[in-house]
Amino acid sequence: MFAYISRRIGAAFIVLFGSTFILFNLEAISGDPLSDLRTSTSPTAKAQLHDLIRTLHLNVPAPARYFIWLKGVLKVFTGHIDLGTDRQSTPIPTVLGTAIPTTIRLVLAATILAIVLGIAIGIICFASFPGCQEARRLS
Repeated sequence: MFAYISRRIGAAFIVLFGSTFILFNLEAISGDPLSDLRTSTSPTAKAQLHDLIRTLHLNVPAPARYFIWLKGVLKVFTGHIDLGTDRQSTPIPTVLGTAIPTTIRLVLAATILAIVLGIAIGIICFASFPGCQEARRLS
């Protein structure tokens, strides 16, 4: 039993590593996060561009950046998690903290809508089912 559970946990970690690696790299090649600054005519644009390249490790290939990010995420086991920063140099946990209330509201609204629509569609389907009218006549 222990061997089975160990294999399942090992497989789960492999899938988690593979999926995060693929998603991280797909996001990295999806577009240039600095395109606004590259076309900007602001006198400070060049300095901001170099600062963001250094801060976001954009001078490092995407697969290597994944391992930099993974190293920060794995620090959760030592109590010093580092998810990085966004373009405005705001720590990601702060950004997540501001996004969580909106996410909870959206999930709650979607759940309520799904329940209401599911019950309504279920009642309509049951009422239009041919065997339903026959069952009503028999009772």
